[in-house]
Amino acid sequence: MFTDLPRHALCRTDRFDAIEAIEGVNGLASGWAEGQLNRLRCLPRTPYRRTLHLDTDTRVLTEELPWLFSLLDDCDVGLVETVPDASYSRQHFGQAMYSAGFVLYRRNERVWAWLEAWEAVSERNFRWAGATPLPQVPLLNHVAAEEVRRRLLFMDQTSLVEILSPESNQFGMVVKTLDYCWNHSGSRQPRNNRTLVKILHSQALKSMTHPDILALAYAWRQSGRLAQAQQLYDYLASRYPEPGEAIRPAALSRPGPL
Repeated sequence: MFTDLPRHALCRTDRFDAIEAIEGVNGLASGWAEGQLNRLRCLPRTPYRRTLHLDTDTRVLTEELPWLFSLLDDCDVGLVETVPDASYSRQHFGQAMYSAGFVLYRRNERVWAWLEAWEAVSERNFRWAGATPLPQVPLLNHVAAEEVRRRLLFMDQTSLVEILSPESNQFGMVVKTLDYCWNHSGSRQPRNNRTLVKILHSQALKSMTHPDILALAYAWRQSGRLAQAQQLYDYLASRYPEPGEAIRPAALSRPGPL
């Protein structure tokens, strides 16, 4: 776990093998952009030869994850392409691009050069996005609305497409494009629902975090892990101090074959 909150209550549980403190990014015009840059800075710090990064608003619905790592026998990076009906950036950018929420990669010089470039281009774009007036960015000259251009500049998928896309590869990496089921973000198009979802990617999952923690705390309590369960209950109580405040899971459907 890489975090700028190493003393957070959840870091004191046994959910993580190791906690690595990072210095959080500050000074950008968007907290969301700062979080994206924090994440990109962590990717090259992986201790593993083969790594799968998933956004936090994902849920793994398959037991086939070990198979993914075997793909790296024959490629440097595995990514999933975005689709217009389930991606703001893909819809408004108008060209093929990869999702930044699923990144399968192995350790080598080409990949590390790409990750460093992705971080640098992202930080540049984030700073441009916070400027007034908004600078002219050739990559987005085809996007008419300034509000849309600014929002696209705040997305690390936009900086990714500048250096790596299904149509462009500046670093000579061997890239494998995986089926959409590995990063299903809600498309209802039949061609994107021919296979059961392996990994679900949805903003609605962000509101499921606390109900998930509550369910885990209850399971721990039932299995006799009382002290650990109490840690989670205490954490949730600190997040919901008002007696009448409830934790309500968001309504969420699981896509599958249409």
